[in-house]
Amino acid sequence: MAYYSKEVYEGKRRYAEKRNRRDAELIKTLTQEQHDALAQLAEARHEMHSNTDALIRGVDRRSDIEFELFQANTALEKAGLKPIKELPFEECDVREECCTWIIDIDLLIEIDEFDEDRFDEIYYELSEKWEKINDIIEEYLRNIDDEHGTHYAPTGWGRFFW
Repeated sequence: MAYYSKEVYEGKRRYAEKRNRRDAELIKTLTQEQHDALAQLAEARHEMHSNTDALIRGVDRRSDIEFELFQANTALEKAGLKPIKELPFEECDVREECCTWIIDIDLLIEIDEFDEDRFDEIYYELSEKWEKINDIIEEYLRNIDDEHGTHYAPTGWGRFFW
């Protein structure tokens, strides 16, 4: 993940939002509901990707982001698109119930004596899990883009130049 300021991430989000609206107007191989679901997934992925540290540490917006990813995946199915079955989210209606597979790294620190090597190991493992989720979503969006000529997947240019 590239580390930009929050302002840069916000600018990238606004650009993607504008591009997604343009796609919805021009690309007619998808319904408006499908465009909305894909935009929701792209936005949730962006929030997840730009807040990975907070997700790993169990602070800030973790439960909100987990819930947004779950809701976006549900929206895909409701819109007649295939949901992403590889995502580890269970059915949930309450934000706190999402993503029960995530280990809260701060909880581990409280339980055990602080061990910097163990902290780094756990942090890396959780980082890898979130990166895998990101990769799964990006691949899904790229496949949609390839099939329909849309632009929901991130280009990756920011990562390339970082």
